[in-house]
Amino acid sequence: MGQAGRVVQVGRVGRVGWISLGSLVLLAAAWFDFSPRLRGPAPYPPEWRWDFHRLATGDRIGPALVAFAGLVALIALSGSRRALASPRRWRTALLVGGAALGFAFQTATVALQPNGVTRTWIARTTNGVINSYFTMAEQTGGLPASTLVARYDAEMQQRGTSAMHAVTHPPGPILFYRALLALFKNRETAALAGAIVFGALGILACVPLAASVEMLTGDPLVAARVGMLWTLCPALFHFSPYPDQALAGLITAALALLLAAGRAVAERRLIFTLAASACLAIALFLSYGSFAYAAVAMLVVISVEWPLRGPARTAALVLTAAAFVGLLIATAGTWGFNYLASARTALGIHRLEYTAPRQYSTWLWANLMDATMFAGVPVILFGVWGCIVGATRKGWASDASMRARVAVLAGILLLDVSGTTRGEVGRIWVPMMPMMFLGLVPSAGNRSATLSVAESMTVATLLAAFTLAFALRWGA
Repeated sequence: MGQAGRVVQVGRVGRVGWISLGSLVLLAAAWFDFSPRLRGPAPYPPEWRWDFHRLATGDRIGPALVAFAGLVALIALSGSRRALASPRRWRTALLVGGAALGFAFQTATVALQPNGVTRTWIARTTNGVINSYFTMAEQTGGLPASTLVARYDAEMQQRGTSAMHAVTHPPGPILFYRALLALFKNRETAALAGAIVFGALGILACVPLAASVEMLTGDPLVAARVGMLWTLCPALFHFSPYPDQALAGLITAALALLLAAGRAVAERRLIFTLAASACLAIALFLSYGSFAYAAVAMLVVISVEWPLRGPARTAALVLTAAAFVGLLIATAGTWGFNYLASARTALGIHRLEYTAPRQYSTWLWANLMDATMFAGVPVILFGVWGCIVGATRKGWASDASMRARVAVLAGILLLDVSGTTRGEVGRIWVPMMPMMFLGLVPSAGNRSATLSVAESMTVATLLAAFTLAFALRWGA
């Protein structure tokens, strides 16, 4: 190994060493509950703090470890000679296997709950306080869908704060559960089916995430590794099953499609843009908060594409996508549903009940801590490290990977400073978390920043450790 190679190796070891040390310190703090403030500033009401418990179900950890071992084996295979000889074919195979094993890992970690995976998923879905969409789907089952949508605000608001999630969200989740109830008849089967769908959509965000990484780096195997790491994200387990998982897949798909539109020939550019707009429109019918997630995705697209395609083409892409989203949202008016008026009402209720009573200054730091813990401590540390180191290098503004990292970080900080979310961002920001994994993307021209197989294994191990620790210590 020459001198340049040794420098690269030292750079990698130093970076991974510090990131691993910081991650292990926070892992120990979470496991032993050194400070309850790590779980949140104060209990609800009015603030928020995740519960702490000591589950005696560690003897069930075997299936989770088997699924994790399979994912590590796939990461190792991504560095094999065969993979390097045919990277695109292996990228596809690795993502298929990674998604399957990731879903198995998520299922196995939920199974660590005292009631097991099936009963836990059903209980969380049918709980009228935690997740009131299913409850409202049952209660409104006698109304035609068109009538429910036309009278949505009145139907939801008469339930008051007992159905806060349904009251402060658009009709998408309720219509989804109504369809499952009509299909399966049995409420528990419908609830279980919904959990599987949401969980699968969350895991499958690995596919558009990998596509985005490949467009940024041109490296299919690095893209596959980042995609597989997403399937170990602690939030995917901890907030299962919730619509936030599905939103992660939709927002990430929209990001990948917009990046693809920027690179496509004119004939296909419109198709990609329309597909991205459809993903964003569906996300907006699942959550009014998708406006913020879509804005961060657009910021990433602008930061990546502007220097490459020029301001006119980039602006045309973003504005066209926004116009299509607006048109799709406007179609709800044919059913008598005023989306914007409903959003103002719902967000006003949410602000009155949850945002205004909580201290703005406290949640400036608590939001970032919560997001760091649930997105994955090593992922966030890699991203911050990459931003700091990249900013000290000449020409960093010409590096698409660096611009994407900075755009994600800027979007998170702007959302935090806005004060629109105070508490529970470990769940609420799940739709943005795949974009946080762009922090793992290597920078062009910086060989020491390449996401190697060994580094990926280290990150995977730390992510799995946090996920299992939360399963056995923190309440959802």
